[in-house]
Amino acid sequence: MYKEFYGLRANPFNVNPDPRYLFLTRHTEEALACLTYGIQSRKGFVLLTGEVGTGKTTLINKLLEWLRLQQVATAFIFTHAWMCRSFWIT
Repeated sequence: MYKEFYGLRANPFNVNPDPRYLFLTRHTEEALACLTYGIQSRKGFVLLTGEVGTGKTTLINKLLEWLRLQQVATAFIFTHAWMCRSFWIT
């Protein structure tokens, strides 16, 4: 509906934010650099937190896109409903 009316090439609204539309500010570049460093140094878990609507998911999608190009295997756990104990039980 929106694509035709506004003459867009891609859907403007998706469930998962498109990393192509990430606006890199000083803060997002720093967060991306920290996440990249944490992964490259292989020191354990990397955590990204922030207020609602600050672009955390878009930033993570950008990072996952870059990691995919580097042929790095990843897992993105996007639900906070898991209990830590049930996460480790196999």
